Amino acid sequence: MSLYKKISVACALFSATLLYAVETVDVITTYKDGTTQTKKVSLTPSANSAKRLHIAKENISPNVKHIDILADTAIAKKGDEGYFIFERGEYGTFKLEEGCFIIDRGRSALPIFCMKTKQDTFMGIVKGLRLEYEIRAEINKGIYKIFPRFKIDEIGFKPYEDIIIDFVEFKGKDANYSAMARYYRSWVYSQGKIKPIRERMKTNKVLARIADKILVRFDHCGSKKMPSRSTPDVLPENEAKLNVYLPFAEISEIVKEAKAQGLNDVYFELTGWQVGGYDGRLPSIYPIPEEFGGEGGLRKLVAEVEELGYPITMQSNHTQILRVSDMWSEDYIARNIDGSRSKDIFFLAGQQYNLCLKHTWDKFVKQQITELKARIGFKSGYYTDVYSAVCPYLCTNPAHPSSRAETVETILESTKYSQSLYGVQGSECGYDFCLQYIDFIHYVSNMDAELINRKKYKGNIVMDGIFPMWEIVYHGVILHTSGRKTQNHGKINEPYWELKRAEFGGRPILYGLNKKRIPLMKALLDSYAKYSHLQFETMDNHEEIAKDVFATTYSNGDVMVCNYTKDNFNYKGKIVKPQTFEVIRK
Repeated sequence: MSLYKKISVACALFSATLLYAVETVDVITTYKDGTTQTKKVSLTPSANSAKRLHIAKENISPNVKHIDILADTAIAKKGDEGYFIFERGEYGTFKLEEGCFIIDRGRSALPIFCMKTKQDTFMGIVKGLRLEYEIRAEINKGIYKIFPRFKIDEIGFKPYEDIIIDFVEFKGKDANYSAMARYYRSWVYSQGKIKPIRERMKTNKVLARIADKILVRFDHCGSKKMPSRSTPDVLPENEAKLNVYLPFAEISEIVKEAKAQGLNDVYFELTGWQVGGYDGRLPSIYPIPEEFGGEGGLRKLVAEVEELGYPITMQSNHTQILRVSDMWSEDYIARNIDGSRSKDIFFLAGQQYNLCLKHTWDKFVKQQITELKARIGFKSGYYTDVYSAVCPYLCTNPAHPSSRAETVETILESTKYSQSLYGVQGSECGYDFCLQYIDFIHYVSNMDAELINRKKYKGNIVMDGIFPMWEIVYHGVILHTSGRKTQNHGKINEPYWELKRAEFGGRPILYGLNKKRIPLMKALLDSYAKYSHLQFETMDNHEEIAKDVFATTYSNGDVMVCNYTKDNFNYKGKIVKPQTFEVIRK
């Protein structure tokens, strides 16, 4: 039986070990006039040992501001044993008197929230209106409440889906976060929309070619100096000079040197190669800057890299537009609920605005994707920035309105098309509303960096760390690294983050390759060689087996042991040295 079939069958078998716990929820409705209404609702039996809350969209009044769903077991008090878990695997213990932590809709990597206490261990899976809620941990006088808030007045349209949440209880040996993630994985597989890498490789030669390689991004070909915020909309007449960092001819020499050193297991990615350099004139692509080598130089580079045996892709962007672009059009910009332009970040070429993806797909995006293959010669995958890293934009322009769900449909159409044309599709993060046609990502989410940054803030730190919930679900399906801190930005990370990448099963990704950093690329290849074979397995269990020592178990029986301590650790007769990892083969 194939791994895919085994996991699909496991959903029914696994559910037999689960029992009901959550019986009722409080549906707390806050109206636009500030009044609230609380209604206790009994859950109804659903498939796979779940109990379901179902609120029909027709029953949601237009006067509603937001709706909170508080399960009867989603309450704990300071000092209780256990933890709560948010969507990516961020977890917190019950240690505070006061505090609040919110993951907004834009960071909903998985539509789940979980809690483990002495009384109960459960997971909630948001299956309806998942793009319109935030998950909250509120602590008042030592009482913890964990719940999703559906932000009805920010949908921009009438609710387009029913609110549906399935609650599942976990008992005995399954009362842990690994079991929760395995359950969600079984449900994802049961939808029939994804298959393991190993299965897909059988019919996808491009995926088979890149699957065992580390991802290496070249230094930007070029970019511009950050403009003043006093003039957010850069115009052609005040556009900054393009600074050249890595022209195409120099990239070619780097690749030849890597080949000469026998560094073969590399998947290259070009960045900042378009007109204007990195994010310089979005969404324009042409003309390719002559300072880099021009369009002819780019075609030559792609052909040379492929002839040397390396797959190469490029970073594209189909989500933002800049005033300086020759493609600028007010009609392309997504509109907020109040009709204003939908803004993204202020960056190297000024204020970026979000495109209405539904509208621009047929206007120019599909053509851009098609043209790059025929015109430049890219053939080993297509990387689209942003798609899987943000909550989908809505657009209220009456000429082309688009709910967030409709925007997702466009993203799926885009990724399906480019995957079919280029063999594989990549995107930035691991938010699973759009992973159906994505083969690799740069990082799951930036919450590792966010949690580190929060330690610098004044006030209470609600979250303690991150469990590899996402990895247990998608390892073996999508090539990944866990976060921003486990990426390598021009240097080897401190030992803690190198260990964390291994613990979470991530493949290395190197940002900013130039000639001086070839030794770093070699070091990452050497590190990854110890566990790259596990990229094709599912991650089945993760636990702390001693203080600061973690064991990650894979579907082939291999165990990754990561020792964060300053002492040797003996794992079943195998010594794991301080601040290192070992793969214990079955």
